[in-house]
Amino acid sequence: MDSAAAQAFGSNTFDILVAFALPYFLKVVIDGEAATISTDNAIRDGIINLGVLVVYVCVLIFQRWRLTKAVGYLFIAIYLIWVVYTFAAFLVPF
Repeated sequence: MDSAAAQAFGSNTFDILVAFALPYFLKVVIDGEAATISTDNAIRDGIINLGVLVVYVCVLIFQRWRLTKAVGYLFIAIYLIWVVYTFAAFLVPF
């Protein structure tokens, strides 16, 4: 359990500090000017991400914290729906 918690914390820290920031850092270095970050849909996307988290936790509580094949497939399906939504929102902003 400690290993899983450390992995989740480390992964999220890496995402925030490197994966999200690196493209903007490179843009600043290459262009030599400040990068602008659009926050137009941040609240909507944050609510969606929070909703997905709530669904995950509720499913795990309902399953008594057991990850069965069916739950795994459900989580993969939810993740794929989120990925499709993210790409669709990026390509065609709504």
